[in-house]
Amino acid sequence: MRRSDEVCFRTARPGKNVLKWLSKEARSKFLKTLAENKEHYTLCVEAAAYRMAQRFHMAALGV
Repeated sequence: MRRSDEVCFRTARPGKNVLKWLSKEARSKFLKTLAENKEHYTLCVEAAAYRMAQRFHMAALGV
């Protein structure tokens, strides 16, 4: 029996999109991390805000 925090490495059945399954797994792990650790969410938002500010600054410079 596997623990809930372990990643389940399974092979996709023939004809199934492996990347779709992998992205679904990554998204669920990310959302679980956000739900369990509010500080992680704050860091993600701060990083996104910094990137957005940099884009606005570069656009203002005409770059």
